[in-house]
Amino acid sequence: MLPTLWGQEKTAVTLNSFVVEGAAEKAILDILVENCLLNIQRDTFLENNSGKIIFDSLNPRKFAKDFLNHDFDEPVQVHVLLDNPNKKLDFSKYSNQVGLVKYYVTREEIETIHLYHNENWLLQYGKYKQHMSGKDAKPSAFFINHGHGGLGITNIKQYDYVYNLWCNAPQELVAAIKHVQTDMKHKHSLRSFPRNYGYLADLLK
Repeated sequence: MLPTLWGQEKTAVTLNSFVVEGAAEKAILDILVENCLLNIQRDTFLENNSGKIIFDSLNPRKFAKDFLNHDFDEPVQVHVLLDNPNKKLDFSKYSNQVGLVKYYVTREEIETIHLYHNENWLLQYGKYKQHMSGKDAKPSAFFINHGHGGLGITNIKQYDYVYNLWCNAPQELVAAIKHVQTDMKHKHSLRSFPRNYGYLADLLK
């Protein structure tokens, strides 16, 4: 139920929920939420019965079961963070409580953000990419691979590693996310994205 102030009528509040592709994305959003760095008011965030805010699976059926298991006064707005601009999730199939769905695309990869954690990583990745091609040239491969100047960080996609990488540097994380948005806008046009698609940086204050 929505709160009512003494002497005032209850006003409608848009509830917001977050669905992300995996553990790395969840770690990043958890840090942004903990440090009040999103452009969405914290008191509008939807939680499940366990107090979880970020749902780290692209599974609309399970999301509806975990987060939409009772009635709300207003439709829930869902923010989906994923790496494929052509993918859409059908929440309406499992619940009639979802209103607007907004998508935020992590192009090229979520690991691109981590390159800005250390300027040496960014320089090293440039050299690594010159020697590689295809999937082996992606930032994720640079972090995981040992050879050709790769960093050999095999747990780069795990929650604990990503959270610990950025938890003490939230403003640096914001700067990295904005750097990636700028880089991606040089390579891609949002006009080619479907409606209601943006970048992770569009969630920032």
